[in-house]
Amino acid sequence: MTCLYRKLLSKNVVMVLAMVFIAFLTSGGVYILTSMPGAVVSTGTGTGFMARSSTSQTTTEFFAVLFLTLAGSAGLILLEGALRSSFDLSGSKIRYIAALGLFGLSIALMEFLIWAKYG
Repeated sequence: MTCLYRKLLSKNVVMVLAMVFIAFLTSGGVYILTSMPGAVVSTGTGTGFMARSSTSQTTTEFFAVLFLTLAGSAGLILLEGALRSSFDLSGSKIRYIAALGLFGLSIALMEFLIWAKYG
C-alpha cells in the first residue's frame, strides 16, 4: 500500500496534476463551472462556437484553449527533455523538432482563436 502512495505522489504525477490544474484555471474553467454556458451561442447569422465578447465564452472555447494549453506545455516538456539528453543525437533531434512543432502549432492555433474571437 505504501508503494501505491509513493507512485501516486511521485514528482512526475504531481507535476502533471499541477499542469492540468493551471491549464484548467487559465483556460476559463472557473467561469465554466460558475456560469455553465452552452457549447454554442446564437449569432446574427445562426449559431457559432465562439462568443464574440471578452466577458463570456462557450464550453467549446474552454475545451479548445485547454487542449491547446496542454499541448504547448507538453511541447515545452519535450523540448526540455530533448535539450537535456545529448548522448543520443538522432533521438534528441527528433524530439527537438517534434517539441518545437507542437509548441509552435499550439501558439499558432491560439493566435487564430484570438483572431477569430475578436476579429
